[in-house]
Amino acid sequence: MTPRRLIARPVFEIPELVPLHPSTPHGVGFGLDGELLVIRALNVGRLAGQVDGYPVRTRSYEVIHVMPSGARRRLEFHDETLAISLIAAMGENLLLVDARSSKSSANAVIRNSESGEVVSRFTLGHGIADVRVSPWGHDIWVSYCDEGVYGGPTVGHTLGGWGLVRCDPKGNVVWHYDATEARTGVISDAYAFNLAGEKDAWVYHSRDFPIVRITGRGYQSWQPKYAGATAMAVRNDAVLLVAGYRHPDGVIFDLHSGVETEVEIRNPDGESFDPKTTFVRGVGAALYLVAKTTVYTIADW
Repeated sequence: MTPRRLIARPVFEIPELVPLHPSTPHGVGFGLDGELLVIRALNVGRLAGQVDGYPVRTRSYEVIHVMPSGARRRLEFHDETLAISLIAAMGENLLLVDARSSKSSANAVIRNSESGEVVSRFTLGHGIADVRVSPWGHDIWVSYCDEGVYGGPTVGHTLGGWGLVRCDPKGNVVWHYDATEARTGVISDAYAFNLAGEKDAWVYHSRDFPIVRITGRGYQSWQPKYAGATAMAVRNDAVLLVAGYRHPDGVIFDLHSGVETEVEIRNPDGESFDPKTTFVRGVGAALYLVAKTTVYTIADW
């Protein structure tokens, strides 16, 4: 059967998506309302000593906040020691995270989005795959890759051992994934995560790659055949899984029937995306693709 074609439409052109240097940290975050956050280091940084035997560099950063209307705000801050690659809006603040952490230092910082002033610092653990903040800004959801699950050089590595946690704005864990309650295997690696609402989280994880929905009423889980997806968009009736181990580009998994519909993803010119250089994230029902300096979205699937 011929895969169903999904067209990714360009929504933003962001020259700042290209890092200034291959070794400088940078990252992209998306909001449920269609906002885009880009962070990039403005310099390689200067050596400022060591923490637990690891070199520490201080860098200057630039944040570009793009509204759904296309309006932009910019923020610069300096002398930051974290290698920031994850960013999320948090009310009037920004949550900025280094995916790795040393044994004794914080790897998350909250800064005011207008002034750049530091509000707080804390640790979210090592080996972070994704970070999302709930729409009301009350919860921080953190998913972990296998490096975080199975340990790392951090005081907070036990956070990663659960695979998925929810923290309060101070970084304290208030909930963690429970494989027994979810009736799944433990999370070895959170391949894809999506926060679709205030209390509506979805995770897709190895080893068996179930789709798990977490709400205030508990867990629901489904078992698709499609394995290794690195992003998912979600609706109440279906999940779009993309960038998996095998052709096609992805599948639409029907949550009621379990039927999988193969899909191929193309830009408006009919060209495919290079999986090696395209960053993909699911945010609610929308799928975002970042290719070079262009941000695309698939909202109708």
